[in-house]
This record gives sequence, structure tokens and C-alpha cells, in this order.
Amino acid sequence: MFDLNKWLPPPPWKGPPIPKFATEQHEPERVITPPRVAGPAKNEVATACVACAVNHFSTTSGLLNEATRFKAEGIQSNEVLDRISKCLQELNALERVDLSPEKIRAAPAWERPLAEEALVSSRALRHRIESVKTVEELQDIAADMDGCYRMLHKKWWRTKLAENK
Repeated sequence: MFDLNKWLPPPPWKGPPIPKFATEQHEPERVITPPRVAGPAKNEVATACVACAVNHFSTTSGLLNEATRFKAEGIQSNEVLDRISKCLQELNALERVDLSPEKIRAAPAWERPLAEEALVSSRALRHRIESVKTVEELQDIAADMDGCYRMLHKKWWRTKLAENK
């Protein structure tokens, strides 16, 4: 008889095997233990990630620039609105996860001022995005976001390189 289990990878969890024909005997189940991923312990808080903030700013800047390409379609275009939605997701994740108060507190001393600055800029830009009414306003926000991204990127790298000398 044909055995599907020979062609499929083992399941990553202990579960029932793929049913075999009634005339075949079942082989013992294989259990795979996932490898331990390096990272903070369960109750340990990872540090604030300014590098992650730089990436959120980069993504948001790119999305806003892309949204302005659809200027002719207007602010209510699905293309524009979808990109605005993705920008808000990026900035919310940045503010509520990567730059949460407990993560900023646990960050290295040299990184905290940059984290605070990124948080203030993100909040201000997010509020502007939430209240945008025209594509022209969106273009201004896109230019400001790009400026914030470039400034934060340079400051983070320069500070990091100076600390690691």
C-alpha cells in the first residue's frame, strides 16, 4: 500500500499521523522538539530596539512615498488608504512594542535619548497621518517622515559606532 507519511515531513508537534489504509499497521509517532531560540528568558524584558525603530521609520517613509504616487486618484483611493493603514500599523507597533516604557528603561544608557526622540517623532507623525485630509498634506508628511528616518538612522549609527570603539 502507498504510505503518505514517507513523503511528508514529520509534523512539528505531536499529533495524529496521516491515516493509513485499514490493512496497514501504524508506525510509532515521531515527536520533534523545536530548537531553543536564543533570546530573553520568559520574564526578562528585551531592550528597546532603536535599530527596529529605524526600520519602522524606513518602512513608513517608503509607504508614504508610495502612497503619493497615486496623487491623481485622490486621498480616498484604495491604494492611498491601504498605505495609510499600513503606516499606522508600523507606527503603532513601534510605539507600543519596540519603544514601550519598560523597554526604553531597560535600554543601554546611550540608546535611551534616541529611543525617546524616536518615540516623540513617531507620535507626532502618527497624529498627522490620522488627521490627513488631502494628498498634498500626505506629501508633506511623507517628506517629514523621510527626514526623521534619515536623521534617526545617522544618529543611531554614529552613536553606536562611538560607543563601540
